[in-house]
Amino acid sequence: MSLLDDFVEQNRAKKSSGHAAFDQPQGASLLPNGIDGNVGGGGYTPGVLGTNKAGIFWLDKVDFTISSRMLALQVSSDTLFIVFERGKLLRVNLQKADDIVEIEIPISKGEILDGNLKLYVDPTARHVIISTLRGTNYYHTSGWGKAKILGKLKDTYITAVAWNKSPKAVSGASNSTYPILLGTQSGDILETEFQPSQELFKNDIKYLQKLYELPQPEPVLGLNVEPFPADQRKYHVIMSTKTRLYQFVGFVDVFSGNDKALFKTLFAENSKMPNYQEIPGDESAGTLSVFSKHHEKGSLGASSTAAWLTSMGIYYGELVYGSQKAGDSVIKGAVLLPYPEDETSTPEVPISCVLTEFHIILLYPTRLKAVCVLNNVIIYEESISSPNSEPAQAILVDLIAQTYWVYSSAALFEIGISDEDRDIWRIYLQRNQFDLASKYAHDNEEKDIVLRAQANHCFASKQYKQSADYYAQSTMSFEETVLKFVHIKNNDALQRYLEVKLEALGTKDRMQISLIATWLIEINLAILNTFDAKISSAKNDISSNNDGSQSHILRNLEAEKKVSDDSFREFLSKYRKYTEKTVVYQLIKSHGRDDIMLYYADMLGEYHRIIDYWAKMGEYRKALEVLGKHVTPNYIYEYAIILIQHHPEELVDILMRQPDLEPRKLIPAFVKYEQKAVYNDRRNQAIRYLMFCVQEQKNTDPVVHNYLLTSLAKQGGVDAEHSLLTYLDSQGQSMVCNLDYALRVCRKYNRIQTCVYLYTKLGHHEDAVELALECNDLELAQISADKPKDRDLQRLLWLKIARHAINKEGDLKLARDIACSSKILEIEDILPYFPDFTQIDDFKEDICLALEDYEEEQQKLRIGMEESIQASQAIQSDMQDLRNRFTILAMDEVCQQCDQPLFLSQSSVFPCGHTFHTECLTLQVSMSSNRIQIKRIRELQTAIKELSRQQRKLKLLQAGTKSKHHELEELFAKLKKAREGLHEIVARECILCGEAMIKSVTEVFVDQDHDASEVSSWII
Repeated sequence: MSLLDDFVEQNRAKKSSGHAAFDQPQGASLLPNGIDGNVGGGGYTPGVLGTNKAGIFWLDKVDFTISSRMLALQVSSDTLFIVFERGKLLRVNLQKADDIVEIEIPISKGEILDGNLKLYVDPTARHVIISTLRGTNYYHTSGWGKAKILGKLKDTYITAVAWNKSPKAVSGASNSTYPILLGTQSGDILETEFQPSQELFKNDIKYLQKLYELPQPEPVLGLNVEPFPADQRKYHVIMSTKTRLYQFVGFVDVFSGNDKALFKTLFAENSKMPNYQEIPGDESAGTLSVFSKHHEKGSLGASSTAAWLTSMGIYYGELVYGSQKAGDSVIKGAVLLPYPEDETSTPEVPISCVLTEFHIILLYPTRLKAVCVLNNVIIYEESISSPNSEPAQAILVDLIAQTYWVYSSAALFEIGISDEDRDIWRIYLQRNQFDLASKYAHDNEEKDIVLRAQANHCFASKQYKQSADYYAQSTMSFEETVLKFVHIKNNDALQRYLEVKLEALGTKDRMQISLIATWLIEINLAILNTFDAKISSAKNDISSNNDGSQSHILRNLEAEKKVSDDSFREFLSKYRKYTEKTVVYQLIKSHGRDDIMLYYADMLGEYHRIIDYWAKMGEYRKALEVLGKHVTPNYIYEYAIILIQHHPEELVDILMRQPDLEPRKLIPAFVKYEQKAVYNDRRNQAIRYLMFCVQEQKNTDPVVHNYLLTSLAKQGGVDAEHSLLTYLDSQGQSMVCNLDYALRVCRKYNRIQTCVYLYTKLGHHEDAVELALECNDLELAQISADKPKDRDLQRLLWLKIARHAINKEGDLKLARDIACSSKILEIEDILPYFPDFTQIDDFKEDICLALEDYEEEQQKLRIGMEESIQASQAIQSDMQDLRNRFTILAMDEVCQQCDQPLFLSQSSVFPCGHTFHTECLTLQVSMSSNRIQIKRIRELQTAIKELSRQQRKLKLLQAGTKSKHHELEELFAKLKKAREGLHEIVARECILCGEAMIKSVTEVFVDQDHDASEVSSWII
């Protein structure tokens, strides 16, 4: 068999096994209660014997003294079970040293149990089975003080038990064991289920059924049941004997009742052609051990590896659960590991073993060894020091707590494990299994060693891109790595290395990011150029050889280039903030990648570069399209001078959509356009845009208006002057353009009508009429003559027109028609301009009508004068009547302002009936008047006082002379005038009924500043 061949090959090569032997100092004594001593307090703390904390494995002796031999021992769920030869079962809670229970085994009187006794405990530590070589079996469950004899299993020596690992069984929620398998001395497989009862004579076995019998009767030494992780109805049973390892795969009957076993169908399907591995030899221990890699505290995961002790070595393999069916093996990658050799003897077959994740712990009668399953190297060896040199009996494992134990008939040891996988990464590294090596590396230093080794391996294998990934993740210096790829001239690998390095940099490493990104840009540009060269070469080959079969090569190259190009563009976008755009543009230019330049400029929003590129290439429409999509005032000012010469209408369409432009900055472009443009029937687009600015945007820039006027003046066409006049007329009275400048331009381009219009706008009506007459345009002259509002000026202008018709045209009838149409001239106005010897026959009737009109007008004037005289006389009469008006006042009448008798001083009476002292009235009016009126009132009051004083003085000095009398009259007249002036201001209206009273509505009643005392009096 191949396994034997492997074993022989391995046995030929002598391997040195590293090992460590440790001294074992004596520990303190811990005496179990109920046996021969007292229990220490607190909890279970193993003594340290021969401990080397620097190693992976060490052996700790549990120190306690016993007076009776231990026949069998098991550990499960941190609970220790010991069977003594006097029929005692001891249950010790390892977490609580004082929790010790002694259980009686009902053996016959005087009977002594022997060392062939078997002890089995389920993972929950609730169910215990004891089997003797005589075929007597006992059962105990937690809570019982005494074990029961299993009558149904009489004469059956149980050599192996496969407990139920289902979650419901392991949880301990039920007192049932659920279906379990029993292996016997005779080679039978039994299925049973224990449902313990407190009743003494009630049967605790729910059912018992034989499922399978080995073809060659021999003891079943190992038994394990595993459900498939992906399907809990599918199970895998593995069974070992001294020479064979059996595997059974199949579905179980989940609906089985009391009369049908759960695993019956599974064994029935495998009974005809059972799968087994046979390794002959009588010295085999036949022990089976499995390890659950995915074990969690308090539960059982699916076993991942299995080991079987044979006469020739350790049969070891992984358990891989898949689509296996009956007859298939679940063990994959099985190997036969030779037993460790001693320096002076042949390999010794161990008596027992247990599996850890990476090691097999082998138990010999006097020593313990640990072998790494990956390289079959001994990494630990230690002698077992037992009282009276008792040989070790077995090695045990607590599946739930994941602890390991060794015992003899007189001593108990715990196997300590620390950092079992500490050196596993090195083994995988030696095998070039780098993923596993990295997985089991403990720190960054170890991971870096793996990465470097993996990178070097890929580099040596010419897997340069993969090596770049690993170099980038390692701490290997940047310069050293880069030189490796530069030396072999592999841009792809160098690119990959730089990309990974770049991804690993943080935002703080801005300088490094910029340098690497710039380098990558140059590499990508070179790669694209390489693709172009290959594509060009492929096209030449196809065309020269006329071989269409090579077209797939071309398609592949183009597809690869597209992928590279897309990736490069994405890279540019990602790192645009870190690269110096000037350098990038230079690199792109040096490689001649116009397409990349356009993309990069578009990405950065530098559309002026794109517009400039298309303009230089003569692709003006493309440049215009870019401008239309990304228009800004600066772009327009810069490129309008070029684009308007080629696509003026489209450009103006764009301009008209931009409200923020300054049209004056576009005038240089319009000048260039008008110099080269040939309009024919096309419209001048500069005028179109400027008219839009003026009419729609209400632009008031004089420069714009002046240029528009110039363009309108010099353009050709029938309607040229009409457009010019329309523009000027649209400006109304507030002309923006400079009229003097406009007049000069229009005279330059001989726009007579416009000049006349402008003269009129400037108020130079005589110049307007004279210019029209110079051009013999009488109609235009007549229109201009009607413009002035001054009738005298109109008369003068019409006379000029009539005189022009008489003198220049010699047409008297025309002159008469002009006079008639003017509505301001009469025939007599133009008669003086007729020649001296002119026949007036044609004007006789007109002259007579004019004379009649004069007479009628004189009559109207006479009547009007008479009516005016009569009206004047009536007004004088009314005024005299007003002066003589009076009212009757009572003697007790008081002033409405001061409440004092009215006749104490001069007073005033209003038609409304209100009466006031003149002084009170004057004071009140002064308070409500404006500054100018107040000043006038004071001036009049001062004048009245002064005149009154002078009048009194003259009266005293008057001696009857005529001169003094004359002065007195003058003073009286002045005094009267001053009083009348003051009276007109003060007595214009009643202060209680007039406008002043209405305006006082908005005034406050109490002024906070001037009436502070009044305000304070209202404070509560």
